[in-house]
Amino acid sequence: MRMDGGTAGRRDFLRRCATTAAVGAAGGGLAWWAYGRQRRPRPAGAVSLDDLAARFARPDLPGAPALVVARDTAIADARGGPIDPAVIERMLARALEPLGTMARFVPRGGSVLVKPNAAFAADPLSGAIADPRTIAAVVKSAFAAGAAEVLVADNPIAAPALVFDRSGIAAAVRAAGGRIVVPDERGFAPVRVTGATVLPDWPAFIAVLARVDAVIGIAPVKDHNLCGASLTMKNWYGLLGGNRSQFHQHIHEVICDLWRLVRPAAPLLVLDGTRVLMRNGPTGGSAADVVVRNTLAVGTDPVAIDAFGVTLLGRDPRAVKYLVDAEAAGFGTLEFARRMREV
Repeated sequence: MRMDGGTAGRRDFLRRCATTAAVGAAGGGLAWWAYGRQRRPRPAGAVSLDDLAARFARPDLPGAPALVVARDTAIADARGGPIDPAVIERMLARALEPLGTMARFVPRGGSVLVKPNAAFAADPLSGAIADPRTIAAVVKSAFAAGAAEVLVADNPIAAPALVFDRSGIAAAVRAAGGRIVVPDERGFAPVRVTGATVLPDWPAFIAVLARVDAVIGIAPVKDHNLCGASLTMKNWYGLLGGNRSQFHQHIHEVICDLWRLVRPAAPLLVLDGTRVLMRNGPTGGSAADVVVRNTLAVGTDPVAIDAFGVTLLGRDPRAVKYLVDAEAAGFGTLEFARRMREV
């Protein structure tokens, strides 16, 4: 099957990529993406996701802050002990209030994709992944706002099912009523990113994007040995398939290109700063690398929210090249303090 490259063709391809039901996986309690028994036809060339801009609603937020920061000293003790999920849920609700609550971002009766940073089969206390409790809080909030289904997906470096299970993400999502989407090669297709500076036509996990009506990204705050800081913009690396490590030599440019990829979906961004991995990122080395910050930030400006995240690492946001480049490209502002509200 060939596609003509037009709008109708792209939409038809995206609908085909999204074919459908999830079934329970034995033993792990995971929901697996079902594409049917036969391999779906691939498009003749890369597809563009620009049409997503017409399908994803952009909340009207006149006068709203670019990011909202919530803090709570009761969230964890100084040793970084277990986080009370109820505390995180309250922090999230407080942070969303100035933005009009989660209902401004989640269409009633719609489907929501939550994309956490779940790159490794890591203990959440390591700071190397988004905390399962934070992910569960977002899932619950989406359902409370009227979502019909909430899918949680990432393409981890290690075996996906293993990562979701060992990290505790699968259990937390299941308890919150959401479903884990484990990536399958049939869910990937080559994508062309409009305006990309480095990223070529490349396989991306777009089946989940084609299915949903809203997107939420959740990222921890952590050091990164290549790009300086891994935050909400770096989180979208997890949508790439193939041998994506080859892009590390141009990582700053690729991070900006990835925002170009997801920008049409107008994602809500959640920065999990409950614990911060101060050094030896992105995987961490020991408990001594982690500092409890008791902080959660929510926003729509990726540059502002990530610039704030860099300050949680005790660093200057202007020393992070991809943030400087992203501001220059018009993705947001590094002057986050002017558009930030603390609650």
